[in-house]
Amino acid sequence: MQLTSQSERARTFTQVARKSDGRWFFLGPVMTHMQVDTQREAPDPDKIEQYAHEWFLSDRACKVDINHDYQESGVKIVESYMTRDAEGNPLDWIVGALTDDPAIGEKVDSGELNAFSWGGPYHKSAFLAIVSHPLEASGTTEKSDHGPYPTHDHDVPSLKFNDSARVEPTETGWAWAHKHTIVGTTRTEPTDGHSHALLIQRQNAAENN
Repeated sequence: MQLTSQSERARTFTQVARKSDGRWFFLGPVMTHMQVDTQREAPDPDKIEQYAHEWFLSDRACKVDINHDYQESGVKIVESYMTRDAEGNPLDWIVGALTDDPAIGEKVDSGELNAFSWGGPYHKSAFLAIVSHPLEASGTTEKSDHGPYPTHDHDVPSLKFNDSARVEPTETGWAWAHKHTIVGTTRTEPTDGHSHALLIQRQNAAENN
């Protein structure tokens, strides 16, 4: 299991760096059903459940490194579960982690580390799929109280997607004499020691197929 800082990941922590008694807790998905990831793979829910169970029962459980350096970081996995639909069928694999290392906790809090990643042996199968994605979105960032500025957010007037559903690089609006670059769908790039999560909505009804 890895903590990563890839800015174009489709997944991000859903609960970030809640600090208590000198420890940081963060929660988020490892694998999301039928969502194309940065490796252009889209696992089905049954496979996700299989991977989650095999990982937890293996000697790799609770071994967490940073950005695939394969060095144990001391981060501890304290929750691991599958979300399920109304019939009990598996959907997404979620894990929660704790760290008492301030360097790691602050990187998670600032958004420098923003997702879980899972590695292991695999077999690839090619298939044709129809993928729908928005052409354009807009919204705001979440508020941040990090860096040299008071608590603030930024407008995101336009976020456009290319034919591969990748974000076309753009910038936020100005706030407190600074702005941020956007290259992914989850967070801005850091400026002056802080970044922001994105709150975006599809701007138009048309979709690419």
